Amino acid sequence: PYFLYCVMAEYLRVIKIVLDGFKEFCLQNSTYKLILVLAGSSEAIERVSEYMKKIGLSERVEIKSKLPYDELLSLYSSASGLVVALDPSNKQDEARFSQKIAEYLSSGTIIISNQVGEVKYYFKNKINIMMGEFSSLGFCNSFKWIAENPEKAASVGLAGYELGKKEFDYKVCARRLNTFLATL
Repeated sequence: PYFLYCVMAEYLRVIKIVLDGFKEFCLQNSTYKLILVLAGSSEAIERVSEYMKKIGLSERVEIKSKLPYDELLSLYSSASGLVVALDPSNKQDEARFSQKIAEYLSSGTIIISNQVGEVKYYFKNKINIMMGEFSSLGFCNSFKWIAENPEKAASVGLAGYELGKKEFDYKVCARRLNTFLATL
């Protein structure tokens, strides 16, 4: 079993929070791994790798990069949970709706995120997403809940998929846009 976090390696500040949460989780659970799918410069990826070594996670965290898209989708579908770490003190995270969330939703796997920006308007904790506080303890608790409740986590992931089909499918959005434009 594994969790997956797909992120730009340059976001080391945020990655550290997730890694620290995973380390805490590892003290309670010896079976899960974390796969980091990293994009970015080789220097930034090396900094992430160095931090993993520093906190003793080299054996439990695997770094992947430049994956073919079909392999990436397969990893999404097989994961126990998919991480989207959104920082409430970051204006960019507050103002945007992560495209990664839409991509993750298509897999039907539970998403682990934070109540930041648009996320709080679309998602409900343990109904169609796993929502925790933006801290290492918050991520640890999310990993722990999923590990202890795999059937419920799968159900939450499928509810997220259904929400994605209803709210974010390009056909649905195009129809809504067309209807709106017709009223002008």
